[in-house]
Amino acid sequence: MYFFICSIFLIISIILTIKYKFPQFKVFKEVFKKGNSKSFQTLFVSLASHIGTGNLVGITTGIIVAGPGFLFWMWIYAFFSSIFSFIENKYAVVYQTEVNGECYSGAPYYIKKGLNNKTLSVIFAFCILVINLFIFPPFQINAITISIQYLFDIPNIYIGLILLIIFILFVYPGTKSLVKLTNLIVPIMSILYLIVNLLIIIYNIAYLPSTLYKIINSAINIKSFGISTIIFVFTTGIKRSIFSNEAGLGTTPSISGMEKGVNPNTQGYFQMFGVYVDTLILCTLTGIFVVQTMLSKNIDLTSFEGPDLIIYLMNSYFEYVGVFLGVFFLICFAFSSVLGEFYLGENNLLFISNNKFFKLFYRIMFSIMLIFGVFFSTQQAMDLVDVGIIILGIINLTIILLLLKKNKCKLFS
Repeated sequence: MYFFICSIFLIISIILTIKYKFPQFKVFKEVFKKGNSKSFQTLFVSLASHIGTGNLVGITTGIIVAGPGFLFWMWIYAFFSSIFSFIENKYAVVYQTEVNGECYSGAPYYIKKGLNNKTLSVIFAFCILVINLFIFPPFQINAITISIQYLFDIPNIYIGLILLIIFILFVYPGTKSLVKLTNLIVPIMSILYLIVNLLIIIYNIAYLPSTLYKIINSAINIKSFGISTIIFVFTTGIKRSIFSNEAGLGTTPSISGMEKGVNPNTQGYFQMFGVYVDTLILCTLTGIFVVQTMLSKNIDLTSFEGPDLIIYLMNSYFEYVGVFLGVFFLICFAFSSVLGEFYLGENNLLFISNNKFFKLFYRIMFSIMLIFGVFFSTQQAMDLVDVGIIILGIINLTIILLLLKKNKCKLFS
């Protein structure tokens, strides 16, 4: 089933790319025009919200279960699917709503105003709410749990209680300031992570040709690996690409439509650029770093879950400092992702109802999921993520195709 759905997603992205004459090649020209400061602000916020463990653990788990070849299909899909990001984020600006001087937007808004379908908008908002409450957080909590247990022998339940206390003390009373702090920290951490990865890749530069060959060969060599293996590698590449950049899921539009006076097309191009940064740069660096190390140090990956592999590889280069680096990256990115999922879920709850009881109930349920999340294995958490992205992708891509049809496909005008 996943293969069929992922194939449909890719085919739609290729058709739209051809129809609109490869707008992906116009991204850099559009992004670096003068007067785009507001779009840069929303880009940084959106990157901070979904740069996370998908860029680290999403890649390591992909290599562990499917081999390096999935990276090739991840690149292919990231390039073509970036047009989904353009469409959904353009419509987020076109159909934004102003309430008490503040702009609100997102997929539910362009469904309600663009398709004039309030019922469907509520259903989709509810889907985002549920997925960001029950499906996405366990993956982030698993990464935090494994990271902490790599350093300290602490039972899972205690880690869950610690996370719960941190969440209650710092998130509940000071949401806006904490989001601003996260949006400041994550870009810095991303740059630091990028620098560390580049240093390792340069150190192992002799293995770069064999790394690229291994990635491409294991992605397309049906004769050596068999059709069933290649199908699995292809499907894994699509899913990991979607998870890392969220193009077409209807999540980033909630951020894109928050700023007043932004050109819809400009915002679309900026979010396409965000896909490049997120997947084609950060995820690629992680993948090359892991495969290069696997080849240079002859490491068997079968005994790793995903988060522990990042720490182990950092340790192999920087010894004990590397352990702390790996733990630091994982916890920082994972906690940032948890915050992003919390706010995305709550924002969609507010679209459905502003009832204070529902808001309190949501926060209690999210807190409970923090404790439950520590008991999930990495693969169980990844399986939940795959379900979530497929559900959101099917609904949101159907919606944006209906919007294109209603607007007679006038997209880049």
